[in-house]
Amino acid sequence: MPVEIVKALQAIRMFLDVIIFVLTLRSVFIGVVFLSRGEPHPILAGIISGLDRVIGPIYRPFRQVTPSIEHLDISPLVAIVILGLFRSALPEYVG
Repeated sequence: MPVEIVKALQAIRMFLDVIIFVLTLRSVFIGVVFLSRGEPHPILAGIISGLDRVIGPIYRPFRQVTPSIEHLDISPLVAIVILGLFRSALPEYVG
């Protein structure tokens, strides 16, 4: 397989890894805010807002098609699973 294709596949896998990590991080921060049952700390609110701006274009379609369950947004879980399946479907080439 040409080197350019291998590098492109590696870049796509790395991009998906970063998106999955950011989605997971955002979900953890949202969970912390939810469990605190209060107004989030301004720094945490800023971090969540920044993460939303970074992953918004990728995350928004999942949010539009995934229903909420008892006020629980499961779209991050759906997005992580689908992106993870897509990532695992890509061939993995080492060197």
